[in-house]
Amino acid sequence: MRQLGNARAKPPGPAKPSVEQLSGGWTFEQYQTRILPALRPIPLPEIERATGLSNATCSRVRRGLQIPNPRHWAALAALAGVGGKAERFSDRIGR
Repeated sequence: MRQLGNARAKPPGPAKPSVEQLSGGWTFEQYQTRILPALRPIPLPEIERATGLSNATCSRVRRGLQIPNPRHWAALAALAGVGGKAERFSDRIGR
């Protein structure tokens, strides 16, 4: 018998991790205001080693033309020497 519509749909998997979970607690705002400016003096080869991204991608990231996947934000923050731990958004709003 032929199955139609959602009959073949896979059951829902686990929920996708949030940006905060992927980034080690960094928010997009913190990436833009704290991490990105601190990356400017960092040589591209160091950014490449820290993230595993290509030279061209690291160049665009450092210039602010491309936003890396949040999973790289903690490594970039550590490389740039920006605060040991990110201030969690939920802590800022008192939750």
